Amino acid sequence: MCGIAGFFSLSNKFSPGELINMMVSLNHRGPDANDFYCNDTVGIGNTRLSIIDLSAQANQPMHSRCNRYVIVYNGEVYNFQEIASELNIRFRTKSDTEVILEAFAEWGVTFVKKLNGMFAIAIYDKEEDKPKIFKFSNALLMNFCISVLFPAQILFIKTFINFRLVILPELPIAR
Repeated sequence: MCGIAGFFSLSNKFSPGELINMMVSLNHRGPDANDFYCNDTVGIGNTRLSIIDLSAQANQPMHSRCNRYVIVYNGEVYNFQEIASELNIRFRTKSDTEVILEAFAEWGVTFVKKLNGMFAIAIYDKEEDKPKIFKFSNALLMNFCISVLFPAQILFIKTFINFRLVILPELPIAR
């Protein structure tokens, strides 16, 4: 499975180099491709193990059709084809990543109610300058669904064995 890494910092405490170092530590998880998206406040990266759609178009981070959202994702959504047919749009790839991203763009955070699978997802909203992070395991909500609000700093890293989220003290979390 893929590896995802990222940061969110209003005080510019992280750099693209630090994100790349995080991704290097996950390289064994996704040897097929790796890339990242970074701006002044957020960086998200992915090391990809290609399984469903082997094309380069399915690489991550992936930008939504409207170009407002960017996603990195690890896991498997078993019912992504059903969700794709509900969205009734023409997809660029055959990947579950694109379906998840467009479902979020269409339905907002409630899209997670439709997902059946095991996954960790980070979606960055370029307009609101906010990341949204979702983690589910074995199709059960694991009491983890946060939306990051301002002012905030966040660092996250997903590995196969565990999920570690380091939240700096001043981070307000909406529940």
